[in-house]
Amino acid sequence: MGFEAKNIVTPLGNKTEGVTSSKDKLELSKQEVELLLQIIRNSTFNGSAIESMYHLTYKLQLYYNKLNK
Repeated sequence: MGFEAKNIVTPLGNKTEGVTSSKDKLELSKQEVELLLQIIRNSTFNGSAIESMYHLTYKLQLYYNKLNK
């Protein structure tokens, strides 16, 4: 799930420079992924968020495993 903006309206006027598309890749360090996984491990989620958190955690674990190779 993501959002894409082609035109951002700010109090200073419209801004289109620096807008990233959903195709840009996110790069995280090993320490950043570890921190996110620890936060998830120590958190409590309600029933409606469980499936989304499962998929997110799975993706983070795959990414973490790639960083360890």
